[in-house]
Amino acid sequence: MKVGIVGCGMVGSASAYALVMHGVGREIVLVDLNRARAEAEANDIFHAVPFAHPLTVRAGSYADLTGTRVVVIAGGVAQNRAKRACNCSSGTQMSSIRSCRRCYASRPKRFCSLSAIL
Repeated sequence: MKVGIVGCGMVGSASAYALVMHGVGREIVLVDLNRARAEAEANDIFHAVPFAHPLTVRAGSYADLTGTRVVVIAGGVAQNRAKRACNCSSGTQMSSIRSCRRCYASRPKRFCSLSAIL
């Protein structure tokens, strides 16, 4: 099973690590606006594979989400105590919503959204 994770922050990388440690899927594709971060997280998590279940972890783009059975949306605007993500009128929050639309266009079988609340 191919799993996609959009957003490689704390929530996305922890989700990918949990999937690896529990042996969920055969391939995990990490997508992030910061491609270098996605590649770094994929490499870090892939190094845990010898101690867990055999699967592939790699960075990719929205196009690489084609054929996924599950897509986890863990992307969003970084939050702090003074600013919450509930302000959907901000431009950065709207760009996250647009990225969800691009992800959904890849037609996954399941769609899941995760968010962190401070």
